[in-house]
Amino acid sequence: AQDAALETAVSRLSNALPVAIDTLLEVCQDAEQPSTARVSAARTILSEYRLAREFGDLAERVDTLEHLINERLKT
Repeated sequence: AQDAALETAVSRLSNALPVAIDTLLEVCQDAEQPSTARVSAARTILSEYRLAREFGDLAERVDTLEHLINERLKT
């Protein structure tokens, strides 16, 4: 039951990402917004992008290591 609830929550968050990103972009690009709001939105975009890249890089490295380990275990 807990696994299903977590899966549902992750799915809902994933579906909300485009709206959240669009909202940040709108605030960032809206010259009528206070500069603090625009800077905050820009920082959030940059920070989350950096984290996503880091996680992607780490996932790729883990995949490579797993492949190497599996190849060595075969011999």
